[in-house]
Amino acid sequence: MKEICFDILSDTILKDADAICFTSNGIVKASGELTMGAGVAKQFKEKFGAVIARNAGTLVKRNGNICQAVGIHYSGIKKINIVAFPTKYHWKNPSDLGLIKKSAKELMALVDKLGWTKVYLPRLGTGMGNLQWAVVKAELEKILDDRITITYL
Repeated sequence: MKEICFDILSDTILKDADAICFTSNGIVKASGELTMGAGVAKQFKEKFGAVIARNAGTLVKRNGNICQAVGIHYSGIKKINIVAFPTKYHWKNPSDLGLIKKSAKELMALVDKLGWTKVYLPRLGTGMGNLQWAVVKAELEKILDDRITITYL
């Protein structure tokens, strides 16, 4: 696992990435959209549109609150997978370290299965999740390899 000080939604990252991840939860609104009203999730919805929230909502209803690809974005001719990375069960609650570890293992399974070599993930659980980065980082270092880069500002 690597770390860089960079905006995960910058053109530089989008031109480089096989996949980019947003932090998510398991709450699907009556409209069918995944709740993406704050933090990194809100930034992704604003950047890529409501289709991401609808796709994520459909997939959470179908597969549960798991780490999964929910959309594709094209940066020029490069295809970038957009991945929901659950850190919370409910958007109102703090992030859950056990769920983060589970999601990290699921992400690595996706990376292996799909052959991704450059995956970007924001710092998890530290903003609205109320966790300390040192605690989260210690757990992620046990799971994530150098194909994963953590971004922060």
